[in-house]
Amino acid sequence: MSALLTLDAVSLSSPDGRLLFSDLTLALGRERVGVVGRNGAGKSTLLKAIAGEAKPRSGSIAVTGRIGSLHQLSGEAKGCAADLLGVAQPMTVLERIERGQGTAEDFARADWGLPGRVHEAMEKVGLVSEGLDRDLSTFSGGERMRLALARLLLEEPDLILLDEPTNDLDAQGRQAVSAMLASWRGGALVASHDRALLEQMDRILEISPIGVRVTGGGWSAYEAARDAARDRAEQAAQRAESGYRAANRAAQSARERQARRDSDGRNYAASGSARRSQWVSRRGVLRRQRVAPSGLPPVLSARLMRLAKPLKPGSNALRRYPFRFRHRSYPPVEPCCRSIKWCSRQAANACSAHSA
Repeated sequence: MSALLTLDAVSLSSPDGRLLFSDLTLALGRERVGVVGRNGAGKSTLLKAIAGEAKPRSGSIAVTGRIGSLHQLSGEAKGCAADLLGVAQPMTVLERIERGQGTAEDFARADWGLPGRVHEAMEKVGLVSEGLDRDLSTFSGGERMRLALARLLLEEPDLILLDEPTNDLDAQGRQAVSAMLASWRGGALVASHDRALLEQMDRILEISPIGVRVTGGGWSAYEAARDAARDRAEQAAQRAESGYRAANRAAQSARERQARRDSDGRNYAASGSARRSQWVSRRGVLRRQRVAPSGLPPVLSARLMRLAKPLKPGSNALRRYPFRFRHRSYPPVEPCCRSIKWCSRQAANACSAHSA
């Protein structure tokens, strides 16, 4: 199937320079494609760019065949139904010929099958009973929209561009538009918010500033794919948030542990235990190396080396370990008596420093 329309990396901007969407790539054949997006997303601007009424910001647009456009009708309608259908002049030529006033040029320009095609088109849009000479101001907005659809049918383009074709239409008008699209054999690009109409589409094109997406099928298929994508995005966001919270909790716990360690260290240093701990560490080294603290009697040093917890010089060793020193007497060594607080009377008597 050859492509009637090819969009290659098309980007469009609003009149004030705001980017509407970018990098739209699409090939459209004899199929119906719905265009959806929020108001102001660029749906109408895209149809105008394809029709050659606006220039893309970047990218290229290639069209094969004839294009017929149906834009949203606005403003005061002027003329008659034949003017909106685009058949006023050809029908006037036929009328002159029927009255016997036709010229050779009229006979050359006459389209004898036009009345039949007009009747068929008006029948398809539900306005077969309306006269072509009826003033447009007497038509409602929905009826004028159906007249515009009938004009598209008369022109028989290869690709039709419909911008909100069911706006201001009653139920009968919506049904007429739906029936016309169902029987259309060319390509159709339809920008609409009408879900019932979009359900007839072969594909749905969604445009937005954050990107473009094409989904196969009608509105229900598009809605299912959109909801699934939203669920996946929400789950990913929840996982990311959970990971972020877990990282914050771990960092807070680490900070609290460090703060407790810092506080314990300050309290430990202020209590003087740090100096005792340093001495205990030094005694452990001396004990592992079997080196006795200097300044002690040999026998006492040997005794201290055999203790489970060697003592710092100056501590009350005899009071802490009386069962080891109570009945012992040691040679009077002055540094020993000054560094060890003796509690044994016998040891004190043997010390010249105490006896002095």
